Order: sequence, then structure tokens, then C-alpha cells
Amino acid sequence: MSMRKRFNVSPARRFWHFISTPLLILAVLASILFTFLIWFGSPIPVQSARNGFYTSPKLGAPSTLTRLFLPHQVWLWTGHQQLYSYPVQSSFVSKLLSALHGATTVTVTPAKTAKARGGASYLELDYATYGEVGSPIQELFPSLTQALSVRNVYIKPGAKRDTVNLVVDDQQGAVFNMRASGVRLNGLSLTEPDTSAVPYAQIPINGRELRLPYTNSVMPIEIWSLKQQDISGVIDSYFADPSAVIPIVDSIHKTLYTDGLRAVWLSSASFGPTIAYRNPQTGNVIPRTGHSPLDTAVQFINDHGGFLSNQTSQGISAIKRSPDMTEIIFSLSEDGFPVFGQFGSMQCIVNNGWVVTFRRALVEPSILEETQPLHILSGVQLISRLSPRELNKIRGIKLGYGTTLFSSAAIEFFPVYQITFTSGTIYVKATDGQVFHGTGMTSWTSVE
Repeated sequence: MSMRKRFNVSPARRFWHFISTPLLILAVLASILFTFLIWFGSPIPVQSARNGFYTSPKLGAPSTLTRLFLPHQVWLWTGHQQLYSYPVQSSFVSKLLSALHGATTVTVTPAKTAKARGGASYLELDYATYGEVGSPIQELFPSLTQALSVRNVYIKPGAKRDTVNLVVDDQQGAVFNMRASGVRLNGLSLTEPDTSAVPYAQIPINGRELRLPYTNSVMPIEIWSLKQQDISGVIDSYFADPSAVIPIVDSIHKTLYTDGLRAVWLSSASFGPTIAYRNPQTGNVIPRTGHSPLDTAVQFINDHGGFLSNQTSQGISAIKRSPDMTEIIFSLSEDGFPVFGQFGSMQCIVNNGWVVTFRRALVEPSILEETQPLHILSGVQLISRLSPRELNKIRGIKLGYGTTLFSSAAIEFFPVYQITFTSGTIYVKATDGQVFHGTGMTSWTSVE
């Protein structure tokens, strides 16, 4: 009879066999979770102080919402019904906004009349061109807790020292009286123009009152050098794991970078490389709360190259809202005049608290030289050069700068009038009214 050998298993081995299966299951679950985080993670909530491959080289400098949300125009109506415009970048406007920010007490009461303007001298801060949003009143008075989205602010000196009276139009058309104390104007006049004020005329056309230069003022031609930036680091900052990104070059030499979810298109414009980011996955994630679309856009830009340097000024030029999306356009301005077109502008579309589309040029401009200032047409002279048929279709006219390529490494800012008709927009030279054919003068197209 054969004998089978009996094996003895030690307690340690029995214990290992007992726990090995649960440990293996936990390891598999951990690998699945790690894979999910790699593929579905987003760099958006990561702060600017990234390390490793998340680092995005700065194209300029970070900014704040208060610095970007400036009025588009600052007007002075004198008691003699003379109209002046202050450049938004002037020392007067900077000191005025600083004085208002420092107000110690602000009271708000509904106005008894819808008439916002009286017959005496007053200043007008125009936020209406922001479109459907206006400016939060807290950008003028940080201590004020009442939420108002203002379109126009009319300022008169108060009866007491360091006190100003204001009338505010909000986005819904309501009117409010405000009184701010502790406003240290330090010699700023709210009733008389200083040397930086430019005379303007209010011209009625097609039921609209267009404000245009009253006299032949001067504006310089400016030449700006274009510094190319490190592209690879900027592209890496849009992905959770840059090592998983695959570049694809198409037939028109546009490069697509994608990790299977997000996409970044890199293309060449006449003034340098342009980047377009698209994140279509935000509809499948939990909406972010506690962040306004403006806060989300500013933080995103700060984390992906930043705004342009202090040599230039970027501000919010337009805000458009739909039930699901908020589109924000940041544009460049120079000496208080807008720079039209794509150069220096950025488009940011926010949905559910996440940036879904972002477009910008990857260049850092710096001023090279100013040429001899040019005499520009007054508003009346410009209108006299338009035909009656054109006048009947005008919706608005703005004075600013157009851009044209000066060389492979420089761009020229030329004074132009932007004329908006019911059928579209054209640009004419502010010196003679001839059509201006510039570089990159088309605006970013909206994404539905």
C-alpha cells in the first residue's frame, strides 16, 4: 500500500494566502482610479505656482479683475454743455478710480426720477459697451455689499468735503442715487477739464447720438516689436498629462495637440503663432459653483501664460451671455484708444464654471518707437466723407488703432475709425477717411 506524503503549511503562509486576494483587488482598483485621474483630470483648478511639466511660461504678467474692469470711456459735461473725453489710461482717471475705491461709506437709495443727468457739470463713467453684463458696482466701491451691475455712473461733487454724489443706471434700466464719503480727490476737479481732456462733439445720426472728436486732434503712429514665446511649455499647460499628448499636422500646416479629450490647435497668423484651446468634456462634469465667469476666465489666463506686460493695457471689451455660455473678449488698448482686431486680444468662453474655449496670439509686444503724430479728422469731417446711403446704415463709430505688419518682427499701430453698419464693420484711416486694409483686423468669431 502506497503512502501519500503529508505537507504541513505554516501559519505565516496560510495568513499570506488569506490576504493576497483582497490586496490584489485593491491594487487593481487603485490602478483604475489612477488611470481615471490621468485621463479625466484638468489643469484648470491648479494654481499658478505649478511645478514640473505643469509650468506655463509667462507671456506677460498676471492680472486682477479690478484692473481689467475699467470704464470704456470717461466723459465730462461742463455746465456750458461742453463735452470732453478723458483717456482711460490718463493720470486723471487713475486718481479718480483710486479715490472712489477708498470711499469709507457708501449709501444707495432708489432714485425718484429716471432722469440720471442734471444741468450742472458732471463726470460720466461709461460701462455700457460691456454689452449684456455691465460692471459690478463693487469694482468701484469694494466695501459696498449691494449687488448692482452698472452701465453708467454720473458723478457730481457733494456739499461736504471728500463727499461725492452719484447717479447709477443698472443693467435692468433702474436708477439709483448714491452718496460716497471719504473720497479724497486731492485737487481733482469734477467740473473743469484738465490738460488731458479732449474736446468731443455729440452728433445725432439715425436716432443715435454719436460722440466723436470735435477738433483735429493728433495721434501718433506706433511701431511695436513682436517677441516670439516658448510654445511647447504653453501647450503643455493645457493638459493633465503632457506625456499623453499626440501632435497631428494637417494639410494647411495647422498642428493639433490632443490627449483624446482636450484639444489645442496651433496655427500661424501674419503676426505670429495663434493658439486655440477646446475642452468639450465640461458637460459631463459637475458644474463649479462660487466662481463667476469673469473670475474663472481671469484665473485661467493667469495660469496659461498671463496677460500682456505692463507696457500695454488689456481690458474687457465685450461680454455676451447665453443660457449656457458666457463669452468674454479681452482687448488691447493704447493711450486710452482700443486696438481693433485679433492682435493683443483674447477670447474666453465659460460654461458651468469651466473654460471650454480659449484663443490668443502667442506674442509679447513691446513699443519700439513713436513716429511724428498725425492730425486726424474730426467727427464732422469724417461724416462729411460718407454718402447719405452709408449714413442711413450707421450704428456706431469709434476712434482707435488698426494694425498692419511692419516687418517680420514688428507691427504698426495706425489711427483708424471703426464704422459699424447694420450689415457689418469697416475701418477707415483717421487721417483721410480712406479704407484701411490692415493685418488681423477681423474679430474672433463666436462659438455657439
